Amino acid sequence: MQLFKTAEIRTKSSRRIKQIKNSDLVILDEVGFLPISRQEVNKLYEFINELYMKTSIILTSNKGFEEWSEFLGDSVITAAILDRLAHQCEIFTLEGPSWRIENRKTILDNPKI
Repeated sequence: MQLFKTAEIRTKSSRRIKQIKNSDLVILDEVGFLPISRQEVNKLYEFINELYMKTSIILTSNKGFEEWSEFLGDSVITAAILDRLAHQCEIFTLEGPSWRIENRKTILDNPKI
């Protein structure tokens, strides 16, 4: 999201976004983890719309689709984003304890590491 914030004022960010858009695979990690502004929501829609049907996308989020309207703040743009993301996709829902927390416990419990 930081790239979207700075793209309009920094040429380097604009070039980076262009490179990302031309990639074969784009990974959007932890979408919805931090709050985003209305301007960022619009940029996210534009970005996903440009990738739609051209580029493979992997997206991770700790939010279910039913929660997206809340963190994006607009049900219409949420529907448009999810429509593009869900079309021709595979959805994997992972449940259980945090891998990071579980791994950290293992490391801390092992004095040899």
